[in-house]
Amino acid sequence: VSALVLEDLGHTVMLAASGATGLSLFTKHMGDIDLVILDLMMPGMGGIETFHALRDIDPAVQILLATGHGEGGAVAELLAAGASGLLQKPYDAGELRAAVQRALARGR
Repeated sequence: VSALVLEDLGHTVMLAASGATGLSLFTKHMGDIDLVILDLMMPGMGGIETFHALRDIDPAVQILLATGHGEGGAVAELLAAGASGLLQKPYDAGELRAAVQRALARGR
């Protein structure tokens, strides 16, 4: 559903079901990617490991965290490490739009 909302807003969306798949897509298309929306709970390579791997590839990559957990722990760690913001689940289309706009503005 999030992909459909983002596409309706004019964004091109690439989906990855795991951190490893996301890293592969990012490496292949990184010149075309303005923002990564990273779910912290993924199969295989989790969000924390994926965040740091993305930053190893491109230290300037904008990463918006998506999670159903609170702002402590891993979320606080990744925000302190430079994540572009937090999208708290469950979220609606307006919250998604606003979070993406803030994250993209931060990267400019």
